[in-house]
Amino acid sequence: MILALAVSLLSVALGAWLALAKASAGWLKGLRWLAVLAAGGVALFGMLPEAWSEIGWRCLPVAALAGAFPLLLERLRHARLRREHGSDAHPGSAGVGLALGYAGLLVHKLGDGMAMAAFGGVLGPVDPAVLLALALHSIPITALVVLAFARCAGTRVGLLRAVGLGLVSVLGVLLTAAVDPSTLAPYEPYITSAVAGLLLHIVAHDMRPHGDHAHDDHAHGDHASDCA
Repeated sequence: MILALAVSLLSVALGAWLALAKASAGWLKGLRWLAVLAAGGVALFGMLPEAWSEIGWRCLPVAALAGAFPLLLERLRHARLRREHGSDAHPGSAGVGLALGYAGLLVHKLGDGMAMAAFGGVLGPVDPAVLLALALHSIPITALVVLAFARCAGTRVGLLRAVGLGLVSVLGVLLTAAVDPSTLAPYEPYITSAVAGLLLHIVAHDMRPHGDHAHDDHAHGDHASDCA
């Protein structure tokens, strides 16, 4: 559990540090592509074949549902913003977009923490590749969150939002650790499939053009109007 906790907190801390150090967009873009390669490779060539060997085709719908869940949260957020601000409103055009986006990220980080626990020694052997893929995804997202809130409300608020992401990730680890591993043993292939789906969601999300990123809608701070 210590390893999962350490990776969860260090990835968030490194993201916050990159934001405060004003890392260039090139650095963040490079990290994102590294995360894409790591997540895609682990999911497609490691986790899904392993799950298939144990439960067959059933791993595919589980992975698909797990990958679609974060997308569903994003769509629900966009729909709420359209209802509140009109059909022409862009999700990043109002402060409520930033707040709702952050709330969605908290849910996402809870899942990340649970995945880190599952493959960080809490439920079984440590899988360094999965931990690396999740950490590489967390770093640039945290940096963008800190930048967005720092520009809107100051550095202190940006750092507090990073602390929130770290605490929720830790909560995910602790919740997973509270479950008896023997209880989850029969469901391990399904857990593996679900985490693979989450990693493939990361790949699909980060391969979209920059302007289409749902997370960027609430984590990018290029325009002060995002906080208006």
